[in-house]
This record gives sequence, C-alpha cells and structure tokens, in this order.
Amino acid sequence: MDSKNSYGTGSLLLAAVGGALVGAGVAMLLAPKSGRETRQQLADYYQGAKSTVGRVPKALKNAGHAVGETFKEEE
Repeated sequence: MDSKNSYGTGSLLLAAVGGALVGAGVAMLLAPKSGRETRQQLADYYQGAKSTVGRVPKALKNAGHAVGETFKEEE
C-alpha cells in the first residue's frame, strides 16, 4: 500500500463525525417544524453538548488518578 495515499484512523474518524454532524444539521433544517421550534431545539442541543464537553477534562483527570492508584496498589 502506498503510504502517500493512505488515511489514518484519526482522519477517517474525523470524516465520519463531520459527516454525521452535517447530516444531522440537514435533517433538522428539513424537519417539518417551525423555525422557532428548530432554533430552540438547536439551542437546547448546543447547551447540552457544551455541558457534556465541559465535564470531559474533570472525568479524564479522575480516570487518570484512578489508573495511577491502581498501579500503586499493584506494586
């Protein structure tokens, strides 16, 4: 396989996520709802996603501490 034309897993994952987001956006725009309802739904989704993403660093930190404690106990 030619390494110049191969795509990494990260690129493939990014393309899949990007496609899913574009597809979701198009589906929402074409949904049989009023503009106000669609904008409210998008705003609610954005706030939920923002809240979830905001918790990720703390969750990763806690997971790192848990892994560190596990390795300390095994020694």
